[in-house]
Amino acid sequence: MSKNNISLLFMITLGWLGLLILPWWADPIIAFIIAYLMIESPIRAFVYGFIAFFTFWTCTALTINAGNTVSVAAEMGKVLGGIPASLVYIFTGIIGGITGGMGALTGTLLRISTGNRPTETP
Repeated sequence: MSKNNISLLFMITLGWLGLLILPWWADPIIAFIIAYLMIESPIRAFVYGFIAFFTFWTCTALTINAGNTVSVAAEMGKVLGGIPASLVYIFTGIIGGITGGMGALTGTLLRISTGNRPTETP
C-alpha cells in the first residue's frame, strides 16, 4: 500500500475519531497535519484531502439521517428550494471535501515553503 493511500486512510480514520470528541473544524487541522507529514505534491494533497473528507462527511450525514424518523435531508432540501435529499448529501460532502482538501493543501505548501521533506516510512 502506498504512502498516499495510507494518508487517505489516516485522514478518514482520524476524522471519524475526531468527530467523537472534537468540533467539525478539527477536520482541516487533521488533514493539515497528515499532509504536512506524508504527502509531497500539493495537487495530490488537495485531492486526497477532498476524497477523504467528502467520503467521511457524506457517510456521517447518511448515518445521522438514518437514525431519525423524519428525513432531515429532505426537510433541508425543501428549505433550499425543493432540491432532493440526495443533493443535500452531495452538498454536505462537497463542503467537507473542500475543508479537508484546503487543510491538506495548506499543510503540504507549508512543508514545501519551509524546505522540509516528508518523513520516510520503512
